[in-house]
Amino acid sequence: MGGFNTRVMSGSLVVSVALALFGCGGGGVTAPPLPAPTPTPTPLPPPRVVSQGSDSLGAGRLGRTVFNTTLGGRLDVTVDWTDEENDLDVFVAQGDCTFERLDAGQCPQAGSSEGTAKPEKLIVPNAPAGTYTLLIVNGGQGDESLSWQVVLTPGPAATSR
Repeated sequence: MGGFNTRVMSGSLVVSVALALFGCGGGGVTAPPLPAPTPTPTPLPPPRVVSQGSDSLGAGRLGRTVFNTTLGGRLDVTVDWTDEENDLDVFVAQGDCTFERLDAGQCPQAGSSEGTAKPEKLIVPNAPAGTYTLLIVNGGQGDESLSWQVVLTPGPAATSR
């Protein structure tokens, strides 16, 4: 019988220790809380052409085209023409604007390129979403055939409009 009591006592001891450990909260290793997942930023849309075309422009004349952007970002404007002897200048205004209104300061100028390089290139950084006017002036002596392209590269602060 002595053996039986020893067994019971050993079993009681195990149960008592187990209850004491669980009752104190020290019954096991607690894993640290998992960190919150970092949200994946939404990728920006790829660059896209927002205006392009071709036309003819007489000497001393100007042409214009209106275009819209639905996101903010960088506008890359390229205007090319055929005769290297002619000089074309490029202006971008915010809003639907005429050259007369732009010249009178009645609509904001977003940028200009008035050099002699061919093609004429203009970058408008951080352009907000909205309506723009591309104005092209033929300051040369001859009529000209030209083409233009405006590419929008959405920026980090690009917002829909």
